[in-house]
Amino acid sequence: MQSDPAEEQDLARERSDVVKELAAAFDAKWREVSQAGFEDVPVPVGLAEWPGVTLPGNEAVLHPAQGEGISYHGKSGWANDWIDNWTDETSFATWPIEIITAGEYEVSLDYCCPPANMGSVVRVEAGAAAATGEITQAHDPPPLPSPDRFRRPEVYEKTWKPLSLGNIRLERGRTNLTLRADRIVGGKMPQIIAVEIKPADGS
Repeated sequence: MQSDPAEEQDLARERSDVVKELAAAFDAKWREVSQAGFEDVPVPVGLAEWPGVTLPGNEAVLHPAQGEGISYHGKSGWANDWIDNWTDETSFATWPIEIITAGEYEVSLDYCCPPANMGSVVRVEAGAAAATGEITQAHDPPPLPSPDRFRRPEVYEKTWKPLSLGNIRLERGRTNLTLRADRIVGGKMPQIIAVEIKPADGS
């Protein structure tokens, strides 16, 4: 850090032995902490003090068909990342949720879509409830300008367009909110950064 504070010199090739040692230590620790397993923590929906929630795309559990068909835009789904490369109608995304207060909720999503993918249809399911929406407006902005002096490994922010899918009835209890592709146009679904759920009465 003292001799190269800007970290301009890549030492990976010169010290490949250290890279291998650190990678092996990381893999070993990951296997160790993963053995216990992880239980999904559902997002509460309908709390009196926080009735509306946002389900970020980078927190979705992706279910690619045959190992591909949907992924994060970036390498590992880090902060601000989104759902991308969605090319298979049998691939989908889920978020664990727990409905605290039963009732009518409006479901919407934030998307980016080039003209070639307009007409794609997305479907949201939660328990027995479902809602669909067609992407009828293109929205494909470039990344927002960044003051970074060095290119970051995380994705760069963009502006997103909201789309309401309508209202669904949610009953109390735990379930998954599932995002599916009902129709893919142009070989790829629009990019999706978030799904939002809020009481239909606007509270």
